[in-house]
Amino acid sequence: MPVTTRSMSAHAAGSQFTIKPSMTTTTATIYDGRSPSDSSDHTRPPKPTPHHLTKAFHPCKLCSCDNGLFANLVDSCVQCTHPMDMHAPNWSDPWHPQCDYASDRATLVSNVLRHARENGVVVIRATPMVGKTILLKLLGSRIARQDPDLEPVFFDWNEKRWQKIPTYKKLLAEMLNTWRELNASIRPSNPAARAIYLIDEAQSSYDDETFWTMLKDHHNTRDRPLFVLVCVYGADGISHLRDPMLESQAIRMHALHRIELRPFVRGGPRMLFQPKEVETIVSNFATVHHFQLEDGVVDYLLSATDGHPGMIGMLLTYLQRQIRHRNLPAALSPNFFHNLIVNGENDFIEYLSRYARGVWSPWSENYVQECLESKRYRHIVLSDVKRALGEVVRHPEGLKRAQKFDDAFGFCHKMGYLHTEKLHSNSKVTTFTFASPMHRRVAYRRLIAGPERDAIDSNLSLQATCINAIARFSPDALRAHEATRADGNWGVPEAAFQDELYACLNLELRCLPIMSEYSHTRDGRIDFYVADRRWGIEVLQSASAREIREHVARFAEGGKYWDWNIMDDYVILNFCPRSKLRVVHIEGTYILVHSGRRLNKANVRTDATVRSHLLHVVVAPEEAEAKVYTHDKKLLMSLSLGEGRQRVDAYSTLLLLAPDPLLPNDNDTAIQQHQQESEYQKSLAQVQHILHQRDEQIASLRDENRKLRRGGSSVRRKPKT
Repeated sequence: MPVTTRSMSAHAAGSQFTIKPSMTTTTATIYDGRSPSDSSDHTRPPKPTPHHLTKAFHPCKLCSCDNGLFANLVDSCVQCTHPMDMHAPNWSDPWHPQCDYASDRATLVSNVLRHARENGVVVIRATPMVGKTILLKLLGSRIARQDPDLEPVFFDWNEKRWQKIPTYKKLLAEMLNTWRELNASIRPSNPAARAIYLIDEAQSSYDDETFWTMLKDHHNTRDRPLFVLVCVYGADGISHLRDPMLESQAIRMHALHRIELRPFVRGGPRMLFQPKEVETIVSNFATVHHFQLEDGVVDYLLSATDGHPGMIGMLLTYLQRQIRHRNLPAALSPNFFHNLIVNGENDFIEYLSRYARGVWSPWSENYVQECLESKRYRHIVLSDVKRALGEVVRHPEGLKRAQKFDDAFGFCHKMGYLHTEKLHSNSKVTTFTFASPMHRRVAYRRLIAGPERDAIDSNLSLQATCINAIARFSPDALRAHEATRADGNWGVPEAAFQDELYACLNLELRCLPIMSEYSHTRDGRIDFYVADRRWGIEVLQSASAREIREHVARFAEGGKYWDWNIMDDYVILNFCPRSKLRVVHIEGTYILVHSGRRLNKANVRTDATVRSHLLHVVVAPEEAEAKVYTHDKKLLMSLSLGEGRQRVDAYSTLLLLAPDPLLPNDNDTAIQQHQQESEYQKSLAQVQHILHQRDEQIASLRDENRKLRRGGSSVRRKPKT
C-alpha cells in the first residue's frame, strides 16, 4: 500500500516500504480489447468475458434498439453505439422515475407486487431518503408494461388539491380516471383492469380514520382494489404541531402488510439496496462520467453505507459536483472512496449535515427542541436525547436494551433518528441502530469530541504513518531554528523535530492518544508511545555512531525496551542534514556504522530485521523538502513539506479532493466574518441610538417633573414601586 500522497520519487527498497495494493481489494482486470501476453506461450488466449456489463432498461431514442447494453464501462451501446443518455426513460413517460443512474430494483418490485396481490395492502414505512417514491414509480412502470390485468394509479396525498375532495372514495375514483388516460399513452386500455393505488406521502392521511379502517379490514377479493402506501416517519414525516401518535396508523398494520428499511425476517423484502443494485447504480455512474472501477468498490460502498439508497445517492451527487472542479483519477477504487468518506469527512460529512434528511443535523437539533416543548415530552430534555444518541453512536453494531416508548430512546426512534431491530417478535430486548453507518458518522461528528476510531486506516504500517506525518511538517517552524546555527553545526534541535512529529502524528492518527517521554518502568524513556497500536517511536538528530548504537540496543533482544514487552512495532527516525547522512550496515548480530572512510564495529547483539526499523530523514527547511532514506542510504522517497498541512488521505495514488464548492473556503469564511462584523457594528450602533433616545426622553420627563414641582402643584403623586 502506498504510504504517502506526496511521493515524488521512490527507489525499490526491498522491504515493507514497497508499494502494494490495498489488502481489501485487487486491481481490476478490465478487458480493454487487447490480448494479455504470456512469457512462456505467445499463442493468443481466448477472448475474456467483459468485466462490467450494464443493461439500460429503456429503448433508444435515436434508433430501434430495445435495450441498451454497455460493456467495460464504455458509454457506447454495444448494439447501437449510442450513449447511455439516449437509453434513459422518456420525460413524457408518466412513470419516469426522475432519478439518475437508477436501478430497476426488479427483485424488490416483484416482491412488493406479490405481497400486494396476496394481502391486498402493502405499507412501506421508513425514514426519508430511502427511495420510496422512486420505488412506486418503478412499480407502476413494471405494472403498466407487464401486467395488463392491473391499472396502476399514483398520487401524492400531500398535494393540497386533494384536500378539496371531501372523501377518500371520491379521491380514489378521480385519480383512477386520470391514470387510465395516462396509462393509455403507453399501453392498450383495459377497462376491466383491477386498480392498484400507489400512494406517496400516505402519512398525511393518518387523520382519516375511515380510510385506514378500510385498509385494516380490507378483504382481498377480485373486485376490490389493491393498495401500496408509502409512509414517512420521523422528523420529516410528521409535525410536532399535530397529534404525536398519528404515525401509529402504519404501525397498527400487521407485519405481513409492512415493508421497512430492514426485513422483519431473514431474506424478506427491504428498502436497503442489494449488492447487485449498488453495482448497477455505480456502473451507470462510472459509464456516464467515463470512470473505470477497481474491484472491491461495491463491497466497500455496501460496508460504508449499508446499502442505504439515500446515502449512495448523496455520495454520487457529491462526487459529481467534484467532477466539475477537480481532475479526478481515471479509476475509482475502494481507497478513493475511503479517502472521500473517512479521511475527507470534514467536507463530505459537513455536506451531509447540510443537505441530507433524517440525519442528526443542526436543523434536526432545533426541531427536536421544539418538539420537546409539547406536553407529551416535557419529561425529556435535549440533553437526554443527545445522551441516548451518543450511547448508540458508541456501539457500531447496535445498542441492546429494553425498549420503552416514553423515554429518550423511544423519542429518537419516533423521530426517525434511531432504528430498532428484534431477534424475534416476542423478544424483550431491542437493538437500537442508525439507519446507516453514514447516519451514525454524522451523529458521531456532532456528539463526540474527536474523529471516529475507524477513521484511521488500520492497514498503514508505523513507518508509513510516520512518513505521512513528516510530510505534514511545517518548514517555517524548522526555519526559525535553522537560522540559529553557528560554527557549521545544524541549528535545528531534536526538540523541534519532536514537537513537529507529535503535532503531525496527532493529525495522522486522528487524535489517538500519543504518550510523550513514556516510561513503562524506571529503566528508560521512549520518545513516543501509541498504546492503541503498540507502537514505539524514537527521534534522533544527526546521531553519531555511538548514539545509533545505544538506541538500537534498547530495542534489541535483551535491551531496555525489549523487556517492556509492550510494542509490536517500532521505528527510529534520525533527522539530519545531507552532510550527516550515514550508512548503517547490519550484519548478523553486529552493527557496523560507516562514516566517511571510517568503519566502526559496535558489539551490540541484535536481530538483522532492525534494518527495516531505522530511517534517515534529510530535512532541508529552506527548500521545504525532506528525503527519507533506508538504513543503507538508499532513497526511499522525497516529500514536499508544508503540503501535508492540508492533506486528507494516506494513499499516493489518490487525488486530493477540494472542499465542496457549496461549502465556504478560507476566503469565503473571512468575507463572511467581515460581513458578520459589519452587521454587528450596525446593530450595535442602532441599539446605542435607541438607548440615547431613551435617555433623552427620560431626561425630558425629569425636567417636566421638576417644573411641575416648582410650580407648586397641590397634588402629590404616589411614587411608583
